[in-house]
Amino acid sequence: MAQIRITGLGRDARDIPGETLDALAARLEGTLIFPDDEGFAEAILIWNGMIKKQPALVVRPSSTKDVVQTVDFVRDNELVLSIKGGGHNIAGLALSDGGITLDMSGMRAVEVDVEARLARVGPGCTLGDVDQATQVHGLASTLGFVSATGVAGLTLGGGFGYLTRRFGWTVDDLEEVEIVTVDGQVRCASRADNDDLFWALRGGGGNFGVVTEFVLRLHAVGPQVTAGIIAWPASEAEAVLQLYRRTVESSPRELTTVVLRRNAPPAPWLPEAAHGTPIQAMARPDSGADDANREWVRSAWRALKPYSTGGNYVNFQTEEEADERTFESYRDNYQRLATIKAKYDPSNLFRVNRNIRPLLRAA
Repeated sequence: MAQIRITGLGRDARDIPGETLDALAARLEGTLIFPDDEGFAEAILIWNGMIKKQPALVVRPSSTKDVVQTVDFVRDNELVLSIKGGGHNIAGLALSDGGITLDMSGMRAVEVDVEARLARVGPGCTLGDVDQATQVHGLASTLGFVSATGVAGLTLGGGFGYLTRRFGWTVDDLEEVEIVTVDGQVRCASRADNDDLFWALRGGGGNFGVVTEFVLRLHAVGPQVTAGIIAWPASEAEAVLQLYRRTVESSPRELTTVVLRRNAPPAPWLPEAAHGTPIQAMARPDSGADDANREWVRSAWRALKPYSTGGNYVNFQTEEEADERTFESYRDNYQRLATIKAKYDPSNLFRVNRNIRPLLRAA
């Protein structure tokens, strides 16, 4: 292989010799994908098309052993590493310019234990992968709203969706993880093993290592459910929001209702005259906007922010938001998270995320 230049942890460019890359490739069961290779564009494809980043190299592991080899390589060469599960993160944290991206799409196995009501889920799985495997048995875990979302990012950020009112957050269903930490060790984290790490992983994001398997609790749900969407002209927004509030206050836990405002899609169930006009809806959320609509969303957010409690959901933070927003997500838990970060990743190798910096105490 030819020598390539990869961004280092100090944001400096580091020349990695071809023989070093050859040695890494020889240790992997998976593949290395370079910018000129077929499949590179697919490997770095993410949901948010506004994000323009290109890694220098993609590693697509096919096993936990491959992940260990990649973490060792990145750590020993002090390189920037990003991790792509489903690639659905709004801030584009799956990629880093000039760094190495660990593309987990080669690890998408789902094993369902019907009697134990547990699912073992690979880190490259989407919500759709899990639902397809579990719904055969009339079972489901508390995942998100969009089937193309990655299980890994959703879960590590806390996770909520259509079943949240009934069963809680995604991390409430998380029973165990297998994780590769910065020292290249494979650890099990659960309520019984490495319980401090398990606590941190349940909402602390990708700050503590590379998760190579999630074990999720399952519930009896489906395979048939009742669902639908109701839309009104945006001029009815006040009345719709009042109805929404009354509905969620009085509805059973089995019913989850989502309210949104957007331009009407060209859907067959809407009058043609309504297409492209603002509507208020109770439904499953969708997205897609031009420059004018993006500015409307941002201005609406600025107008709403004074009414916020100050907290926020870390998975919904955008690329340009300051570090203070991450602190606001965790509030009183931040220092504990930073202490655990120092234990498991003192060098802050896992930093392409909503970063929690390690709290290093003086000797």
